[in-house]
Amino acid sequence: MQQIRYSKDRTAQTAVWMLVAIIFGVTLFTISSGKGAFIGVVFAAIGIFGFPAMVRYAFGDGVVLEYDHTFVTHHGVLRSSRIRWDEVTDIEVESQSVNFIRTNRFLKIKGPFNFLGYAWVTEKLLDKRDRPVEKLADEIIAFLENPAPVARQAPAGGFGQAMPDTRSSGVIGEGPGAPRAGGFGRKGL
Repeated sequence: MQQIRYSKDRTAQTAVWMLVAIIFGVTLFTISSGKGAFIGVVFAAIGIFGFPAMVRYAFGDGVVLEYDHTFVTHHGVLRSSRIRWDEVTDIEVESQSVNFIRTNRFLKIKGPFNFLGYAWVTEKLLDKRDRPVEKLADEIIAFLENPAPVARQAPAGGFGQAMPDTRSSGVIGEGPGAPRAGGFGRKGL
């Protein structure tokens, strides 16, 4: 089972920012009216929505994505979703930009994970070994293109009959009882 993790430091920092957003939003809602109150509700909602997931990633194992050759599991904000790879329609890297400045990139795995129709992993929160997100997408695709490891098959006679017993007859290739010259199977001069 392959695992993709979020960085504990980055998720802890994001959890603190989510807590600040909750406090700021509630404060703005209580001291303002009209547009200010609406902005306060938006900030509080963003913080309330993201804070539990960031705490779970920061103080848990940080796993956001798990996959093998059969299933992919996304541990999202609200719940974990597990689907078969044959239900996945696309894997892509998407950039989010604000005012033509790239701010973040996401790995999107399209499939019936949630009502949005995709699972996403944000590059800013990824652990160092899983960045950049393009490398991560290439690794997932390369893993899926390689066939699943096959369990070792026993020979027809069982494992005990796979090789002849050469313990009493010396080194393979030498006749029984032939003296060995030199050490470690090398011929002496």
